[in-house]
Amino acid sequence: MRACCTSTVAGVILAGTFAALARQPVVDLTQVGTAIALGVLLDTLLVRTVLVPAAFLTLRETAFRDPKSYFHRYSKLDDKQAVETATSIWQRINLLNLRENILPTRQRAHLILKKAANHLVQEVALRKL
Repeated sequence: MRACCTSTVAGVILAGTFAALARQPVVDLTQVGTAIALGVLLDTLLVRTVLVPAAFLTLRETAFRDPKSYFHRYSKLDDKQAVETATSIWQRINLLNLRENILPTRQRAHLILKKAANHLVQEVALRKL
């Protein structure tokens, strides 16, 4: 629990630092500062602490129950172990992939698909070419 609290405090401080950019008179800095601050706060206060554990616990009771599933091993974890595992996977794999591969290339995308929780395409955005 100590690491969780430390990372939450660090995230809030980092978001505050970026929010300071939003107060600059330069429009580009304001936009970047606002976007990054909101992103860090969403990750720190919502994604990492609520959504990831909740989704993992739900999957543990549903999809992970299939003995043929790669993820079946997670179905036997208790709540505490499941939340710790979900948080670890998010930080080591998913968040790293988001920061290193997805976000840096997002501006180059001509077509963006937004998927729903069931992985069906919910929205399609086509950038003007």
